Amino acid sequence: MRLKGLYVDGFGLFHGLKVEGLSPGLTVFLGRNESGKSTLLGFLRSILFGFPDGRSSENPYPPLRGGKHGGNITLETEDRGIYVAERYAGPSGGKVELLKPDHTRGDKAFLDRLMGRVNRSLFRNVYGFSLSELQHFETLNTESLRETLFSAGAGLNPGGLARFKADLEKREGQLFKTTGSKPVINTIISRLTAIVKEKRALQGAIDQYDRLSSQISDLNEQISVLEEKREDLSLRLKRKEQWIQIWPDWVNLVMVRKRLEELEPIEDFPEGGINRYEGLKVRLEETQKECAEKQEDLRRQETALSALRPDIDMLGQASSIRRLQRDQGRFDAVIQEALSLK
Repeated sequence: MRLKGLYVDGFGLFHGLKVEGLSPGLTVFLGRNESGKSTLLGFLRSILFGFPDGRSSENPYPPLRGGKHGGNITLETEDRGIYVAERYAGPSGGKVELLKPDHTRGDKAFLDRLMGRVNRSLFRNVYGFSLSELQHFETLNTESLRETLFSAGAGLNPGGLARFKADLEKREGQLFKTTGSKPVINTIISRLTAIVKEKRALQGAIDQYDRLSSQISDLNEQISVLEEKREDLSLRLKRKEQWIQIWPDWVNLVMVRKRLEELEPIEDFPEGGINRYEGLKVRLEETQKECAEKQEDLRRQETALSALRPDIDMLGQASSIRRLQRDQGRFDAVIQEALSLK
């Protein structure tokens, strides 16, 4: 692609400048210092890549002699296609419009494809640089320039190399990113990190299991010792309880022994004395029981007697009542005899 012509509406000291019919070979612009050669170079850069803003060190070349800040250039491709790129100063470097050979219009993306991925830095350092820019070698130290020089030395298409690099970078991004999580290597690293954490956790669990197993073994031994102590204490407790139960008998035994010791010895113990003693003991118990019953009967009789109220008049007829009782006895005897005769 080559420059075929240009039209400067307003740019620096130029206004209404139109240049046509540029040779397809070498074209030389000849002029004195400050005649506008660098201004035309800046015009080409601005139309192709946008007008510099306040943050850029490039000269924006405001229109000093009137006209609208901008213009257009005519480009011809190898297949003799004619394109007209027009741009005027505005936000973000100004909007570019591209008139195609079929009279349709394209945008910045189409112009970038037409330029073969040549950016502003590459154009300024390789295709369109000024004498002042040659004085600063650091301008040659750019990535796009290195790619272009490498492609030229290797006989490659700069655009193809850039696309190849972009494909490699894309593939690299698919494989690994320093801050990504979806690339393959990042996923593997994440999984590996998770496995390492899981391994550490399992190792910690194994160590904890070993510690707990050791503690369980120690506790089991302690339990065995305590069980033995418990059995011994339980046996001793049972003995103590038995002693407590027999304590009254023991005290009684001691007292009986003491009383026996205090008794005078018997020189002549009767024959069968034990049996006789046991019999007398039984009779004594029966007599005591009978006595208790008699005492209870006496108590009831006394209670009944105390409840009686004698009839003084009736007591005065005591002899008559006794006589009637005797007569009733004889009367009952006669009745019984009469009944037997029937």
